Amino acid sequence: MRILIISPSRARGGAEEYLLTISSGLKGQGHEVWAAFPRTEGTASLIHDCNVRSVRFAQLSTFEDCGGSFWNIAALFLNCFRTIWVLLKIRPDVVEIIRTFPFKCLGGVLTCAILNVPAMVLFVSWPDCNISLSKWKTVAYSWIRSRRQLWGAVSQNTRGKICETFRVPLKETFQVGNGIKTGVESLAFDDRHNARIQMRKKHGFSEKDLLFLTVARLEIGKGCWDLFEIIPKVLSQFPNLKFAWIGSGSQASSLAERIVETGLEGNFFLPGYSNDVYGWLISADFFLFPSHFDEHPFALLEAMASGLPIIASDAGGIPEILKSKAHGLLFTAGKAGALLDALEWALTHTAEMRQMAECARTHVKHFSEERMIRETLRMLCVLGRMDEN
Repeated sequence: MRILIISPSRARGGAEEYLLTISSGLKGQGHEVWAAFPRTEGTASLIHDCNVRSVRFAQLSTFEDCGGSFWNIAALFLNCFRTIWVLLKIRPDVVEIIRTFPFKCLGGVLTCAILNVPAMVLFVSWPDCNISLSKWKTVAYSWIRSRRQLWGAVSQNTRGKICETFRVPLKETFQVGNGIKTGVESLAFDDRHNARIQMRKKHGFSEKDLLFLTVARLEIGKGCWDLFEIIPKVLSQFPNLKFAWIGSGSQASSLAERIVETGLEGNFFLPGYSNDVYGWLISADFFLFPSHFDEHPFALLEAMASGLPIIASDAGGIPEILKSKAHGLLFTAGKAGALLDALEWALTHTAEMRQMAECARTHVKHFSEERMIRETLRMLCVLGRMDEN
């Protein structure tokens, strides 16, 4: 089966890790897989990794000013035209469209409907707000779905939002959660300890430092600015704390300036994007995930698998992955005071945090990469058998 995966990706993040994982997984099942997304500075490493994994790349430039609505007709027309060119070039049997926000990739969704190309539309993120559609837009999306399309999400939370926003019956949608490699034996204690020491030395941390690690895009919605409210307060009690945020994004330069302005250069670090997340996980003492909205973040699953004590917000679908006080500590998303309370509790209850981390390491086996690929392939095969009429 020839499979085309379309994404609006312009930079590296969780949605892009999903694209890479699912495309290489489907390739490993013997299918011909293409990935189509914009060629930008932020996707250069993604293109490289696709090539390394023998996933074929097709450039698909999109216009961001389309904004996910029908209003910008010119941008929508151009997006559709470029998608048609990619579809005619590849001639896929089925298409998977990754929607990082409710109305992203509208050109791809509409084009597949017009050409009646079977498409699996997967929503991987949803903003923390209510979205209302006019009657005619609801009718238009209903027609789009009727054109051999299956709509679903990575979390039950987003699945419910799809049904509410687009007026879709629950039974006509699906959910396929994200997954990571599980069952891989961790390093022996001595090897892990040595790797930790080497990673800390490499990045300028000592064994006396208590390192909080975050892996996420540097965007406002990820909660990166919230740390400026809590770091000075928690440092007054725990002066050896360090915070490292791995990732790139639109807020990087502004955050770097703010770190200098607030005198936090020795405690708050922005190393940028890293392809060695596992090394960072080994070197950390806690995993901090303050996102304001998220569904099934890969970074959180990887932290659970690593055995790190976790402090995360209760945004979106995160509670579907991690139960508070069982697998880690959840706090109210977007509330700096709640984040501060969670940090202070974690630092004064280290034995309980370690116990929860061990439970999370066992629990995360339910979110395997093998299951994600298997369920995704099942949905694509269902699409491939759909009656064209």
